[in-house]
Amino acid sequence: MLLASSREAYPAKPPKSQAQRTLARKLQLRARYLRRLCRQRNVNTLMQSKIIHMAKKPASIFFESGL
Repeated sequence: MLLASSREAYPAKPPKSQAQRTLARKLQLRARYLRRLCRQRNVNTLMQSKIIHMAKKPASIFFESGL
């Protein structure tokens, strides 16, 4: 069975804390929102990935950069 072999290949990761999970979720939602916005405004893919990369940094940096 494929599932069993993949479990052996990748050892179990340590469980994430609640704060880490919340942050990861927040970043995913922010990225999804920005992707949708970029699509609506016809932003090219390279610029889109740069914007999303910026959004993963702390909010203060994000807003200071004027985006």
